Amino acid sequence: MADLVGSGDAAAPPADVIGSSERRRELGQRLDERHRERLESQAQRRSERTAGAAQAEQADHFWAALEREEAAARAELALPDGADRAAVGDALDGASRRLQSVHRFIADSAAFLPAFELRRAQERARQLQHFVQQRQEQLVPRKRFGFRGQRAARAEPRPAEAAAPTEPATGADPAAAGDQCGFSGQTDARLALGGAAVTGRDVTLTCLTRCTVRVTGAPATVHLSHLRDCRLLLGPVTSSVFLEDCQRCTLAAACQQLRAHTSADCDLYLHVTSRAVVEHCQRLRFAPYTLTGADVAADWATTGLAADTNNWSDVDDFNWLSKAQPSPNWSVLPEAERVTDWDGPAGGAESR
Repeated sequence: MADLVGSGDAAAPPADVIGSSERRRELGQRLDERHRERLESQAQRRSERTAGAAQAEQADHFWAALEREEAAARAELALPDGADRAAVGDALDGASRRLQSVHRFIADSAAFLPAFELRRAQERARQLQHFVQQRQEQLVPRKRFGFRGQRAARAEPRPAEAAAPTEPATGADPAAAGDQCGFSGQTDARLALGGAAVTGRDVTLTCLTRCTVRVTGAPATVHLSHLRDCRLLLGPVTSSVFLEDCQRCTLAAACQQLRAHTSADCDLYLHVTSRAVVEHCQRLRFAPYTLTGADVAADWATTGLAADTNNWSDVDDFNWLSKAQPSPNWSVLPEAERVTDWDGPAGGAESR
Protein backbone atom coordinates (compact mmCIF):
# COMPACT_ATOMS: atom_id res chain seq x y z
CA MET A 1 0.00 0.00 0.00
CA ALA A 2 2.84 2.34 0.90
CA ASP A 3 4.43 1.67 -2.48
CA LEU A 4 1.18 2.51 -4.27
CA VAL A 5 0.77 5.78 -2.38
CA GLY A 6 4.35 6.73 -3.01
CA SER A 7 3.98 5.97 -6.69
CA GLY A 8 0.87 8.24 -6.95
CA ASP A 9 2.66 11.15 -5.25
CA ALA A 10 5.60 10.87 -7.65
CA ALA A 11 3.28 11.06 -10.75
CA ALA A 12 1.67 14.41 -9.73
CA PRO A 13 3.16 17.41 -11.72
CA PRO A 14 4.98 20.05 -9.73
CA ALA A 15 3.20 23.34 -8.92
CA ASP A 16 5.55 25.38 -11.05
CA VAL A 17 4.73 23.21 -14.08
CA ILE A 18 0.99 23.79 -13.53
CA GLY A 19 1.51 27.58 -13.27
CA SER A 20 3.56 27.60 -16.45
CA SER A 21 0.79 25.80 -18.37
CA GLU A 22 -1.85 28.29 -17.22
CA ARG A 23 0.33 31.22 -18.28
CA ARG A 24 0.83 29.66 -21.73
CA ARG A 25 -2.93 29.17 -22.05
CA GLU A 26 -3.66 32.79 -21.05
CA LEU A 27 -1.00 34.01 -23.47
CA GLY A 28 -2.58 31.99 -26.26
CA GLN A 29 -5.99 33.45 -25.46
CA ARG A 30 -4.62 37.01 -25.54
CA LEU A 31 -2.93 36.36 -28.87
CA ASP A 32 -6.14 34.93 -30.28
CA GLU A 33 -8.08 37.97 -29.02
CA ARG A 34 -5.60 40.39 -30.55
CA HIS A 35 -5.78 38.49 -33.82
CA ARG A 36 -9.57 38.76 -33.83
CA GLU A 37 -9.37 42.48 -33.04
CA ARG A 38 -6.90 42.97 -35.89
CA LEU A 39 -9.20 41.14 -38.31
CA GLU A 40 -12.21 43.17 -37.14
CA SER A 41 -10.25 46.41 -37.53
CA GLN A 42 -9.25 45.47 -41.06
CA ALA A 43 -12.83 44.59 -41.92
CA GLN A 44 -14.05 47.90 -40.48
CA ARG A 45 -11.52 49.87 -42.50
CA ARG A 46 -12.56 48.04 -45.66
CA SER A 47 -16.21 48.76 -44.83
CA GLU A 48 -15.45 52.44 -44.23
CA ARG A 49 -13.60 52.67 -47.53
CA THR A 50 -16.54 51.04 -49.29
CA ALA A 51 -19.04 53.30 -47.51
CA GLY A 52 -16.94 56.34 -48.32
CA ALA A 53 -16.85 55.39 -51.98
CA ALA A 54 -20.61 54.80 -51.94
CA GLN A 55 -21.21 58.13 -50.19
CA ALA A 56 -19.04 59.93 -52.71
CA GLU A 57 -20.96 58.25 -55.51
CA GLN A 58 -24.26 59.30 -53.89
CA ALA A 59 -23.00 62.87 -53.54
CA ASP A 60 -21.95 62.96 -57.21
CA HIS A 61 -25.37 61.69 -58.23
CA PHE A 62 -27.06 64.24 -55.94
CA TRP A 63 -25.21 67.21 -57.39
CA ALA A 64 -25.76 66.07 -60.97
CA ALA A 65 -29.49 65.68 -60.33
CA LEU A 66 -29.70 69.01 -58.49
CA GLU A 67 -27.96 70.84 -61.33
CA ARG A 68 -30.39 69.29 -63.83
CA GLU A 69 -33.41 70.46 -61.81
CA GLU A 70 -31.91 73.92 -61.35
CA ALA A 71 -31.17 74.27 -65.06
CA ALA A 72 -34.70 73.10 -65.90
CA ALA A 73 -36.22 75.68 -63.54
CA ARG A 74 -34.18 78.47 -65.09
CA ALA A 75 -35.05 77.27 -68.58
CA GLU A 76 -38.77 77.43 -67.72
CA LEU A 77 -38.40 81.20 -67.21
CA ALA A 78 -36.25 81.90 -70.28
CA LEU A 79 -39.11 83.68 -72.02
CA PRO A 80 -38.64 86.36 -74.67
CA ASP A 81 -39.78 89.92 -74.01
CA GLY A 82 -43.44 90.38 -74.74
CA ALA A 83 -44.45 86.76 -74.14
CA ASP A 84 -48.20 86.33 -73.89
CA ARG A 85 -49.82 86.01 -70.47
CA ALA A 86 -50.73 82.35 -70.89
CA ALA A 87 -47.11 81.44 -71.61
CA VAL A 88 -45.96 83.47 -68.60
CA GLY A 89 -48.46 81.68 -66.36
CA ASP A 90 -47.34 78.28 -67.62
CA ALA A 91 -43.69 79.20 -67.14
CA LEU A 92 -44.20 80.41 -63.57
CA ASP A 93 -46.15 77.26 -62.77
CA GLY A 94 -43.42 75.05 -64.22
CA ALA A 95 -40.66 76.91 -62.40
CA SER A 96 -42.57 76.67 -59.11
CA ARG A 97 -42.90 72.93 -59.54
CA ARG A 98 -39.17 72.61 -60.26
CA LEU A 99 -38.30 74.74 -57.24
CA GLN A 100 -40.50 72.63 -54.98
CA SER A 101 -38.86 69.51 -56.41
CA VAL A 102 -35.42 70.94 -55.56
CA HIS A 103 -36.46 71.64 -51.96
CA ARG A 104 -37.87 68.14 -51.53
CA PHE A 105 -34.85 66.51 -53.16
CA ILE A 106 -32.51 68.26 -50.74
CA ALA A 107 -34.65 67.27 -47.76
CA ASP A 108 -34.71 63.62 -48.89
CA SER A 109 -30.92 63.63 -49.38
CA ALA A 110 -30.06 65.18 -46.00
CA ALA A 111 -29.52 61.73 -44.45
CA PHE A 112 -26.36 60.96 -46.45
CA LEU A 113 -25.04 64.44 -47.29
CA PRO A 114 -22.21 65.79 -45.10
CA ALA A 115 -23.16 68.93 -43.19
CA PHE A 116 -21.12 71.26 -45.39
CA GLU A 117 -22.59 69.71 -48.57
CA LEU A 118 -26.12 70.13 -47.16
CA ARG A 119 -25.50 73.80 -46.37
CA ARG A 120 -24.12 74.30 -49.86
CA ALA A 121 -27.20 72.67 -51.40
CA GLN A 122 -29.57 74.76 -49.27
CA GLU A 123 -27.77 77.92 -50.38
CA ARG A 124 -28.18 76.86 -54.02
CA ALA A 125 -31.90 76.37 -53.40
CA ARG A 126 -32.17 79.85 -51.85
CA GLN A 127 -30.41 81.37 -54.85
CA LEU A 128 -32.76 79.56 -57.22
CA GLN A 129 -35.79 80.73 -55.24
CA HIS A 130 -34.53 84.31 -55.40
CA PHE A 131 -34.07 83.97 -59.17
CA VAL A 132 -37.63 82.66 -59.60
CA GLN A 133 -39.02 85.55 -57.53
CA GLN A 134 -37.02 88.08 -59.54
CA ARG A 135 -38.20 86.64 -62.85
CA GLN A 136 -41.78 86.65 -61.59
CA GLU A 137 -41.50 90.36 -60.82
CA GLN A 138 -40.02 90.98 -64.27
CA LEU A 139 -42.61 88.91 -66.12
CA VAL A 140 -45.60 90.14 -64.10
CA PRO A 141 -44.57 93.66 -63.04
CA ARG A 142 -46.66 95.73 -60.72
CA LYS A 143 -47.31 98.95 -62.57
CA ARG A 144 -48.38 102.17 -60.97
CA PHE A 145 -52.01 103.12 -61.27
CA GLY A 146 -54.12 106.12 -60.33
CA PHE A 147 -57.47 106.68 -58.70
CA ARG A 148 -60.25 108.99 -59.76
CA GLY A 149 -61.42 111.72 -57.43
CA GLN A 150 -59.04 110.93 -54.57
CA ARG A 151 -58.12 114.56 -53.98
CA ALA A 152 -61.76 115.57 -53.90
CA ALA A 153 -62.51 112.75 -51.54
CA ARG A 154 -59.77 113.91 -49.18
CA ALA A 155 -60.97 117.51 -49.29
CA GLU A 156 -64.53 116.68 -48.26
CA PRO A 157 -65.00 115.52 -44.67
CA ARG A 158 -66.68 112.14 -44.48
CA PRO A 159 -69.93 112.11 -42.50
CA ALA A 160 -69.81 109.95 -39.40
CA GLU A 161 -72.90 108.02 -40.42
CA ALA A 162 -71.31 107.10 -43.78
CA ALA A 163 -68.51 105.01 -42.28
CA ALA A 164 -69.85 101.87 -43.96
CA PRO A 165 -71.38 102.85 -47.33
CA THR A 166 -74.20 100.68 -48.52
CA GLU A 167 -73.64 101.28 -52.25
CA PRO A 168 -70.62 99.88 -54.06
CA ALA A 169 -67.90 102.35 -54.95
CA THR A 170 -65.91 102.48 -58.17
CA GLY A 171 -62.92 104.52 -57.01
CA ALA A 172 -60.51 103.21 -59.61
CA ASP A 173 -60.08 104.89 -62.97
CA PRO A 174 -59.31 102.08 -65.44
CA ALA A 175 -59.10 104.40 -68.41
CA ALA A 176 -56.28 106.44 -66.89
CA ALA A 177 -54.31 103.55 -65.45
CA GLY A 178 -52.68 101.96 -68.47
CA ASP A 179 -52.66 98.18 -68.06
CA GLN A 180 -53.59 98.24 -64.39
CA CYS A 181 -56.51 99.26 -62.23
CA GLY A 182 -57.70 98.65 -58.70
CA PHE A 183 -58.38 100.09 -55.27
CA SER A 184 -56.09 101.34 -52.52
CA GLY A 185 -56.25 102.89 -49.07
CA GLN A 186 -59.92 102.41 -48.24
CA THR A 187 -61.72 101.26 -45.10
CA ASP A 188 -65.23 99.88 -44.51
CA ALA A 189 -66.15 100.15 -48.20
CA ARG A 190 -68.00 97.98 -50.71
CA LEU A 191 -66.09 98.14 -53.98
CA ALA A 192 -66.57 96.66 -57.44
CA LEU A 193 -64.76 96.38 -60.76
CA GLY A 194 -66.09 94.63 -63.83
CA GLY A 195 -66.90 94.65 -67.50
CA ALA A 196 -64.76 95.34 -70.54
CA ALA A 197 -62.70 97.93 -68.66
CA VAL A 198 -61.14 95.06 -66.63
CA THR A 199 -60.74 92.40 -69.33
CA GLY A 200 -57.10 91.47 -69.93
CA ARG A 201 -55.75 94.00 -67.41
CA ASP A 202 -53.91 93.66 -64.12
CA VAL A 203 -55.92 94.42 -60.99
CA THR A 204 -54.25 95.52 -57.76
CA LEU A 205 -56.03 95.73 -54.41
CA THR A 206 -53.78 97.11 -51.69
CA CYS A 207 -54.02 98.65 -48.21
CA LEU A 208 -57.70 97.89 -47.69
CA THR A 209 -59.33 97.29 -44.31
CA ARG A 210 -62.75 95.69 -43.70
CA CYS A 211 -63.72 96.07 -47.35
CA THR A 212 -65.80 93.84 -49.59
CA VAL A 213 -64.53 93.81 -53.18
CA ARG A 214 -66.03 92.06 -56.20
CA VAL A 215 -63.93 91.85 -59.38
CA THR A 216 -65.26 90.34 -62.61
CA GLY A 217 -64.58 90.92 -66.29
CA ALA A 218 -61.73 88.38 -66.70
CA PRO A 219 -58.64 90.32 -65.55
CA ALA A 220 -55.21 89.05 -66.58
CA THR A 221 -53.78 88.87 -63.05
CA VAL A 222 -54.84 90.03 -59.60
CA HIS A 223 -52.42 91.30 -56.92
CA LEU A 224 -53.67 91.44 -53.32
CA SER A 225 -51.40 93.05 -50.73
CA HIS A 226 -51.62 94.53 -47.23
CA LEU A 227 -55.26 93.64 -46.75
CA ARG A 228 -56.97 93.29 -43.36
CA ASP A 229 -60.34 91.68 -42.63
CA CYS A 230 -61.48 91.92 -46.25
CA ARG A 231 -63.86 89.83 -48.35
CA LEU A 232 -62.55 89.41 -51.90
CA LEU A 233 -64.80 87.91 -54.57
CA LEU A 234 -63.00 87.32 -57.85
CA GLY A 235 -64.50 85.90 -60.99
CA PRO A 236 -62.25 83.82 -63.28
CA VAL A 237 -58.76 85.30 -63.74
CA THR A 238 -56.81 84.49 -66.90
CA SER A 239 -53.46 83.86 -65.22
CA SER A 240 -52.43 84.15 -61.56
CA VAL A 241 -53.61 85.56 -58.26
CA PHE A 242 -50.90 86.80 -55.87
CA LEU A 243 -51.39 87.37 -52.13
CA GLU A 244 -48.89 89.19 -49.94
CA ASP A 245 -49.34 90.24 -46.32
CA CYS A 246 -53.06 89.51 -46.17
CA GLN A 247 -54.56 88.90 -42.72
CA ARG A 248 -57.98 87.53 -41.73
CA CYS A 249 -59.39 87.73 -45.25
CA THR A 250 -61.83 85.58 -47.19
CA LEU A 251 -60.98 85.08 -50.86
CA ALA A 252 -62.93 83.40 -53.64
CA ALA A 253 -60.89 83.10 -56.83
CA ALA A 254 -60.67 81.05 -60.05
CA CYS A 255 -57.29 81.14 -61.77
CA GLN A 256 -54.43 79.14 -63.26
CA GLN A 257 -52.21 79.52 -60.20
CA LEU A 258 -52.39 81.08 -56.75
CA ARG A 259 -49.30 82.20 -54.85
CA ALA A 260 -49.55 83.33 -51.22
CA HIS A 261 -46.71 84.94 -49.28
CA THR A 262 -46.52 86.12 -45.65
CA SER A 263 -50.26 85.80 -45.10
CA ALA A 264 -52.23 84.34 -42.20
CA ASP A 265 -55.71 83.41 -40.97
CA CYS A 266 -57.31 83.53 -44.42
CA ASP A 267 -60.00 81.30 -45.94
CA LEU A 268 -59.39 80.64 -49.64
CA TYR A 269 -62.15 79.28 -51.91
CA LEU A 270 -60.27 78.22 -55.03
CA HIS A 271 -60.70 76.94 -58.52
CA VAL A 272 -57.09 76.51 -59.63
CA THR A 273 -56.07 74.57 -62.72
CA SER A 274 -52.43 74.08 -61.70
CA ARG A 275 -51.91 74.42 -57.95
CA ALA A 276 -51.61 76.81 -55.04
CA VAL A 277 -48.18 77.72 -53.69
CA VAL A 278 -47.73 79.15 -50.18
CA GLU A 279 -44.62 80.48 -48.47
CA HIS A 280 -44.15 81.97 -45.01
CA CYS A 281 -47.88 81.61 -44.37
CA GLN A 282 -49.81 80.41 -41.34
CA ARG A 283 -53.30 79.08 -40.70
CA LEU A 284 -54.60 79.21 -44.26
CA ARG A 285 -57.73 77.16 -44.95
CA PHE A 286 -58.77 75.98 -48.41
CA ALA A 287 -62.13 75.04 -49.92
CA PRO A 288 -63.49 74.65 -53.48
CA TYR A 289 -64.67 77.72 -55.37
CA THR A 290 -68.42 78.31 -55.13
CA LEU A 291 -68.88 81.89 -56.35
CA THR A 292 -71.66 82.16 -58.95
CA GLY A 293 -73.49 84.82 -60.91
CA ALA A 294 -74.13 85.86 -64.49
CA ASP A 295 -70.97 87.96 -64.60
CA VAL A 296 -68.90 85.08 -63.24
CA ALA A 297 -70.36 82.60 -65.72
CA ALA A 298 -69.51 84.85 -68.67
CA ASP A 299 -65.86 85.13 -67.56
CA TRP A 300 -65.17 81.38 -67.75
CA ALA A 301 -65.27 81.45 -71.54
CA THR A 302 -63.22 84.66 -71.73
CA THR A 303 -60.37 83.35 -69.60
CA GLY A 304 -60.34 79.87 -71.12
CA LEU A 305 -59.93 78.24 -67.70
CA ALA A 306 -60.84 74.55 -67.58
CA ALA A 307 -64.02 74.48 -65.51
CA ASP A 308 -63.71 70.71 -64.94
CA THR A 309 -60.16 70.86 -63.51
CA ASN A 310 -59.86 72.12 -59.95
CA ASN A 311 -56.81 71.35 -57.79
CA TRP A 312 -57.95 73.47 -54.84
CA SER A 313 -56.49 71.06 -52.27
CA ASP A 314 -53.17 70.49 -54.11
CA VAL A 315 -51.10 73.00 -52.13
CA ASP A 316 -47.30 73.32 -52.17
CA ASP A 317 -45.82 74.78 -48.99
CA PHE A 318 -42.24 75.90 -49.57
CA ASN A 319 -41.65 75.95 -45.81
CA TRP A 320 -42.72 72.34 -45.24
CA LEU A 321 -40.78 69.66 -47.10
CA SER A 322 -41.78 66.54 -45.18
CA LYS A 323 -43.73 63.98 -47.17
CA ALA A 324 -44.62 61.93 -44.11
CA GLN A 325 -46.53 64.68 -42.28
CA PRO A 326 -48.97 67.31 -43.65
CA SER A 327 -48.00 70.97 -43.48
CA PRO A 328 -49.13 72.71 -40.29
CA ASN A 329 -49.48 75.99 -42.21
CA TRP A 330 -52.64 75.14 -44.16
CA SER A 331 -55.66 72.87 -43.88
CA VAL A 332 -58.96 72.05 -45.55
CA LEU A 333 -61.81 74.27 -44.41
CA PRO A 334 -64.51 72.11 -42.74
CA GLU A 335 -67.70 71.94 -44.79
CA ALA A 336 -69.81 73.16 -41.87
CA GLU A 337 -67.83 76.42 -41.81
CA ARG A 338 -67.85 77.16 -45.54
CA VAL A 339 -69.70 80.11 -47.06
CA THR A 340 -72.76 78.99 -48.98
CA ASP A 341 -74.41 82.33 -49.77
CA TRP A 342 -72.03 84.89 -51.23
CA ASP A 343 -74.90 87.33 -51.86
CA GLY A 344 -76.02 87.35 -48.23
CA PRO A 345 -75.42 90.18 -45.71
CA ALA A 346 -71.67 89.55 -45.85
CA GLY A 347 -71.65 88.94 -49.60
CA GLY A 348 -70.05 90.88 -52.35
CA ALA A 349 -70.68 94.31 -53.76
CA GLU A 350 -72.73 94.63 -56.90
CA SER A 351 -70.53 94.99 -59.94
CA ARG A 352 -70.95 98.03 -62.15
